[in-house]
Amino acid sequence: MKLNLKNLEAGTTKVVLPVKKDEIDAAIAPLEADGTLNLTLFSELATEYIGDACLNVTLSLECSRCLKKIVQPLDLPFSLVLKAGSGPKDDDEDDNVVYFDPHDEEADLTGIIAEEISVNSPMQPLCKENCKGLCPSCGANLNRKACGCKPEVINPAWEALKKLKGE
Repeated sequence: MKLNLKNLEAGTTKVVLPVKKDEIDAAIAPLEADGTLNLTLFSELATEYIGDACLNVTLSLECSRCLKKIVQPLDLPFSLVLKAGSGPKDDDEDDNVVYFDPHDEEADLTGIIAEEISVNSPMQPLCKENCKGLCPSCGANLNRKACGCKPEVINPAWEALKKLKGE
């Protein structure tokens, strides 16, 4: 996703950019459909822009218990800085800084967008809070029906822990 630097003016500039599903690596940020990025950039010089962004996308996830497909909207505000240059000499630089070549007409925002989606996506998404998941024996979805499998026999060595827990 490219930001056209030629259209940016001194002062405040508002830009709306499309976030295309096929431009973002699905392994990092699984998008259900295209989204938008609303940017408000402020600059006194053409070498540095300070911005507020709001990313509006829809994620395509799997329930971590039953593997059902989940479609979840994500409205994500974040800040970023666009700086002319090749980047930091070490890794101590802030993650929300995007470097661009001052001779180029565009700055690539794909990396920061994918990172923001990845960092702010749920680690263990659930289709519903009380999802029962899958049977560990037969693989049946326990949200739909109870299966006929018998509960797993617990090793007697763990019985002492059950007593401590109060079961």
